[in-house]
Amino acid sequence: MQVATGFLVGLCILLIACSNIAGMYLSRTVSRGKEMTVRLALGAKKGRLARQLLSESLLLVPVAIGIGLVLTWYGGSWVTASIPFESRGFLPNYGRILMDWTTIAYAIAVAAVSVFLFSLAPMLESASWT
Repeated sequence: MQVATGFLVGLCILLIACSNIAGMYLSRTVSRGKEMTVRLALGAKKGRLARQLLSESLLLVPVAIGIGLVLTWYGGSWVTASIPFESRGFLPNYGRILMDWTTIAYAIAVAAVSVFLFSLAPMLESASWT
């Protein structure tokens, strides 16, 4: 039961962070509305503008993954150090929080999917600029 609760808490934190980032993307897109309208008036295609917005978002993925993995590494060490040694026998993995390749691959996949999904909202908003 505790594993499911931890998973749900982590999922809720991820959704809160993603919704905050989506709000920032939407506000940036709205503020760039005049620029995109001018580009459309000069002959740019909507698909080209959508690819531009997506590529700008994808440039943030390596930075976000790097920061997230560094925070996870040090945060996991901090949590492991804060658990009393006597209590570790009752915990899975003896209270150690390990980062292996599956964790890193999962973080990369979640970050890439999140950026793609939350980049769709500005692209759909840009469809109404004409």
